[in-house]
Amino acid sequence: MKPNFFFFFLFSFFFFLFSPSFSQIKKANDHFQNYEYSAAIPQYIKVLKHEDKNLEALQNLAHCYRFIGDYEKAEIFYAKALDIPGYEPQIPLLYGKMLKANNKVD
Repeated sequence: MKPNFFFFFLFSFFFFLFSPSFSQIKKANDHFQNYEYSAAIPQYIKVLKHEDKNLEALQNLAHCYRFIGDYEKAEIFYAKALDIPGYEPQIPLLYGKMLKANNKVD
């Protein structure tokens, strides 16, 4: 029984390591951390095509749009992030700021 567990663990590790969304999120995060927000956006979008509830991708994509001044798209992705438990504490405030920037609140 132990060899089966070992092979299962090994397979799972390599599957996770080389899965498309893992490599895409790594590329996206590398761009994000280097302040290359326009380059990070398409990478986060690719991640979300495979995993539409990926909280890290949703939050960082919203941040990217905010940093490049696209407040309408930032609003959309902050709203999606708010639907998933565990979002960053500042997400509600940033979502409110995007609503204000888009003239949706007084």
